[in-house]
Amino acid sequence: MEDDKIFEIVEESNEKPELKVATFNICCTRDKEEITETFDAILKCKPDVVAMQGLTKQNCDAVFRIMKQQGYSFSRFDQTGMPREDFETLFTRNEIPVLKKEYKTFIRSQQNKGLSMYLITAGAQTQHPINVWIFTGKLEEDASGNSIRKTQIIEIDAERSKRNQTSVIFAGDTSIPSWQSSDSSFKTPSGWLDAWREKGTSQNEKTSLYDRMDQIWFSSGGERPIEITDFGLIRISPSEDVRAGVCAFFTIEI
Repeated sequence: MEDDKIFEIVEESNEKPELKVATFNICCTRDKEEITETFDAILKCKPDVVAMQGLTKQNCDAVFRIMKQQGYSFSRFDQTGMPREDFETLFTRNEIPVLKKEYKTFIRSQQNKGLSMYLITAGAQTQHPINVWIFTGKLEEDASGNSIRKTQIIEIDAERSKRNQTSVIFAGDTSIPSWQSSDSSFKTPSGWLDAWREKGTSQNEKTSLYDRMDQIWFSSGGERPIEITDFGLIRISPSEDVRAGVCAFFTIEI
């Protein structure tokens, strides 16, 4: 099997705003060595934004320290009212401002799942900056959550439609197993594009042994559409049974 695709360093451009978005679920990992290995793999991609799921009180201090040392800031929501073990956080490079953040608890969820939404500025150092919404979350887990996931996807799309003048990127853990891929209810909602389907390859189609749980969807809004130019896998081990994340590179029309 060919080596998984890893991003090369891309030189900054003063012409078009660029945005590299990664998503990774560290699955409540507490082992410091494994956390360090995970972030070494993530940072090799040099993402501008990292949507992280699976953070806990036990591992967040180590994660925050690593990312701060590497020049990232973090935004998260107070967990009051969200009584669950793990939570999501968005990391952004220090030069990328977070203008607004919102949280919506899913109407249907037996696991207190919700959607975190952040308005950031892409290309803040260029002559043509643009605001983009980044959504992240982890949908209902396990087979018992099949019908619930369908309604959560509808809710994600409803939040996108409220922001139809601004481009939106969803980067998160969908919990959708491969055997459901033939069910149209679980495919990328109408109005969105799947980053993997646009630019992915057979070498990065799975983020676990059988499934592509971690996904990036995007929807262009307003007069300056976003365009995906590359997509790659973030894997901390060459073994296929080790969970991986994904990263997508976008440019924005000026």
